[in-house]
Amino acid sequence: MRFTTTAFLLISFFVATSQNGQYNFGARNTGIGNTSSTLTDGWSVFNNIGSLGMMEESSFVLGYQNRYNIHELQSLAGGVTFAQDWATIGIGIFRFGGDLFNEQKVKLAIGHQLDMISLGVGLNLIQYSTEGFETISKVALEFGGTFKLSRQITIAAHLYNFQKSEYVPTVMKAGFSYQPINSLMINIETEKDLDLKEIVRVGIEYQILSPLYLRTGLQTNPIRSSYGIGYILKSFNFDYAFVDNVDLSAIHEVSITYQLRNK
Repeated sequence: MRFTTTAFLLISFFVATSQNGQYNFGARNTGIGNTSSTLTDGWSVFNNIGSLGMMEESSFVLGYQNRYNIHELQSLAGGVTFAQDWATIGIGIFRFGGDLFNEQKVKLAIGHQLDMISLGVGLNLIQYSTEGFETISKVALEFGGTFKLSRQITIAAHLYNFQKSEYVPTVMKAGFSYQPINSLMINIETEKDLDLKEIVRVGIEYQILSPLYLRTGLQTNPIRSSYGIGYILKSFNFDYAFVDNVDLSAIHEVSITYQLRNK
């Protein structure tokens, strides 16, 4: 019975993470359907290190994801970004799973802005632990870039595990963001895992009131819809997201961002 449970968790893990090999996180990201590669916020350390160079404020982030209401498939993530004049340094910690199987990751990234372009590189130290089996440790390198064409238009690209470490997905993604007015953002993103079909995503964020945001998103392969809400209270951002998966169950995610006012 324990072997069957472990096998199920292993299969579920690789199905889950292969859909977003760079381990996207943050309820804002989830609420807009994982179309976050063009965003510049504290969660860029997980979603696209190419945006780190555009950060003007340091931040702390903490998030929790309940996947399908199964304890062994839950995730925790936290990180810190240090915004300096010359660059932004990001540190992230990620954990997935429980006692039978878990994955832990520590990442270090740095981003630098050159005029309208921000470029970032990152190092990921990953450890897979399965009860009764040998612990596996891997290293994954990543590279990203974000280009702000104008106030309304931003494009971005990201490549994770470009050296192709075994057991770690190699994922490429590109995103486009259009902000016709200050209160509305429309994102389109495509993602390709080398071993899976291409995924296309669309996300919308609308600022309904000064501190309140509503979000929604849709993706293909598999088809999933997502919904989210965000609230800003002084230096704190509180976000919640819900993902509807008709094949399994729902995904719930909450996250908090604390911004340090550098300027």
